[in-house]
Amino acid sequence: MRIWDFLGKRGTKTPLPAILPLVIYHGKARWRIAHSFSRLIDAPEALRPYLPEFTYLLTDLSHLSDEKIKGEVILRMGLGILKYIFRGELPKQLPELMALLPDLIRRSGGLEFLEIMLRYLSTAAPQLEEDNLRRAVVQALPEGERIMASIAEKWVQQGLQQGLEQGLQQGLQQGLEQGERQVLLRLVRRRFGEATAQQSEILLVRITELTQLEDLSEALLECEDGAAWLHRLRAAVQGSNA
Repeated sequence: MRIWDFLGKRGTKTPLPAILPLVIYHGKARWRIAHSFSRLIDAPEALRPYLPEFTYLLTDLSHLSDEKIKGEVILRMGLGILKYIFRGELPKQLPELMALLPDLIRRSGGLEFLEIMLRYLSTAAPQLEEDNLRRAVVQALPEGERIMASIAEKWVQQGLQQGLEQGLQQGLQQGLEQGERQVLLRLVRRRFGEATAQQSEILLVRITELTQLEDLSEALLECEDGAAWLHRLRAAVQGSNA
């Protein structure tokens, strides 16, 4: 529907292009949902001629034999992994799936597909041990050790980069919050004295959002005395803990 809507907004006139809906299923149980959208709607037979059909093509990998999985090597390997990813026999089937690797690596984009496949297997298959996965790749490819080492190094570098970016972002946020607190406390001292500032410092530790600190800075200008300010600050702390 979104494709047809997009084409309509671009001025495409009817007839609209045909779009074939395809469902690829690889769960543990057999697919038992109706293949036509209209059969999912509770309606009397008299209304069924007016309901949208949207009949889809189904590929149920959970009960499809390996012999029927055909096509290009990327397709066969991808569908094979999807078929066994949630099943206990995945470790047993892994060498047979990896036997397709020599043909895969020779193709354009094959190495990138291998990396995607390994990442998927390492995260989505808890029954598969890391050593079994590495061993299957090494046995299937003469250069398997080098490829696995290269991919592992890439993943480590990506992890370090993500950690660095998250750390910098967190450090910047904490620095801004701390700076806002110090400015706010200096203003409290100048307006209401040291005693009120000491009480404020204890309460401000519990404020962790920069936007809250900015709101409190504006509220400080509205308070007539230290008691009114502390009342506003306690209310903000209670709201933060709610």
